[in-house]
Amino acid sequence: MNSIPLQYESLKAVLLYMDANIRFKISQRLPTIRITEKVVPLRVRSLKFDEYRTTVNDTIYQLGIYREFNSGETITQQIQISNKEGGVRHDLDRHGFQISPGNTVLTPGDVSFGGYNKREIRHDTIRDERLYREKLKGYEKALFLKTNSETTESDPIGTIEEYRLGQYVREGLRMPLGTLNYYIDYLYTALFPFECRRFNLKPPYVCYIQLTVQTGNKKQIEQFPYKMKLYEAIKLLNNFLFGERRSLILAERRYGVEQLWNIVLSWFEKPVGSCFSQEITKEETVKDLFNLIKTRVEKTKRTKRCISTITKDSTRLEVFYVPIKNFEGQKFVYAKWVLKIRIVRL
Repeated sequence: MNSIPLQYESLKAVLLYMDANIRFKISQRLPTIRITEKVVPLRVRSLKFDEYRTTVNDTIYQLGIYREFNSGETITQQIQISNKEGGVRHDLDRHGFQISPGNTVLTPGDVSFGGYNKREIRHDTIRDERLYREKLKGYEKALFLKTNSETTESDPIGTIEEYRLGQYVREGLRMPLGTLNYYIDYLYTALFPFECRRFNLKPPYVCYIQLTVQTGNKKQIEQFPYKMKLYEAIKLLNNFLFGERRSLILAERRYGVEQLWNIVLSWFEKPVGSCFSQEITKEETVKDLFNLIKTRVEKTKRTKRCISTITKDSTRLEVFYVPIKNFEGQKFVYAKWVLKIRIVRL
């Protein structure tokens, strides 16, 4: 039986009430309807952004660095665990050292979800290596004392305390055996990049950017060549999910005032016609947002339920809210107001 393709208006009507995550899949697999899919307002029950993870309704989109080892290589427990969880949530250099993200590079229109004023921390210093090696020696001595049945009473604490490593031995002796083995494995993993750098060796693995899409217990995994930083990859992912959309309707309140301010800030770069909508349970939330905008943005114009300003592109940014009953006939269950952010012509 031949299927009859949906007409343009019918397709728009179907897309409007389709789950957002299904729409993402359709847009990916059917490029011919991608433009139409972007035009139709996207309905989302809940939306949460983290540094390297985006949650839409009940589906999580998560990025990490997955390390695929060469055949026959020993994989430490730490790396096995991180691979199983979708990869580490930080970048790695050519020796395997963690790269501190510092402040994410922002371009006009970007919003950072990784926090501000991050301090860059190096993980490859001589001091780090010395500390790891001292701990490893102490913990391995503790493991020997725990597992060697022939150890005499003259072996342990009194003599060990004469050594500088005594504190780490005592720490190890207080740990359960499983925990002690876990930390020893962790230290071997942490020391491995130092060995690679010392002898100018490549790690015995290939790094991939792994995208894990999870809904409940169901996971879908895709891997891509590691040719960009994680913050660049999450930007591409979010741009695929939400970029070039003119309207987004949120059906559950998930944002505080500061998060709403970040969205307002990102809307300054949007083209005419761009619109964001979100239900609001308390009118005080919007009033607090208006006060925040007034203190942080110059030359704003305020009415009872609207605040506006002129953008550098000579358009007007409007932030306003209306009662649910007056909002385009939409029927929301929990909220009393709908907040809208839009760009209009002067």
